[in-house]
Amino acid sequence: TKWRTCGVGTGLGSPGSSVRDRTCVACATGQTYSAEDSAAACQAVLTCSAAQLEKRAPHAGANRECAACPEGHACNGSATATGCASGWYAAAGVGACSQCGAGYWAAAQSASCTACTAGTFSAAGSGSEQDCTVWRTCPPGQGLKTEGSATADRVCASCVAGTSWSGNDNSFA
Repeated sequence: TKWRTCGVGTGLGSPGSSVRDRTCVACATGQTYSAEDSAAACQAVLTCSAAQLEKRAPHAGANRECAACPEGHACNGSATATGCASGWYAAAGVGACSQCGAGYWAAAQSASCTACTAGTFSAAGSGSEQDCTVWRTCPPGQGLKTEGSATADRVCASCVAGTSWSGNDNSFA
């Protein structure tokens, strides 16, 4: 006689012998599965990595399905993805949010940071374009000591009598 085949959701419990048929046991939901009729034991379910999102939970008859963590989100291998806060970003499949550096900004759930426009600067973790501040203009009696950058404002310094001058509201000494 042909030995029994274990059905979907069950796996080999004990092999058959010359005097008895093989036995099948139920797969442990969430831990093992068997997706086809066979004589094989239940297989261990897949574990999603920290950079993945669970797309389908496992059951006795099917394995867990995982997908890359979506852009703008952090994942931990579970079925829940958490959106990155403003000032933070994550590319698809990365699984963790990173803070934007100074001179950049990102809205919530962004895949990347956006550079502030020329003539502006911002602190690290800026969450909107409005966080990019226009460089100051040196007032009369002061001149430019240090040019501004994407990460720092202009620095103005007082003019020295007899050696330098500054007209009205200009940025250069």
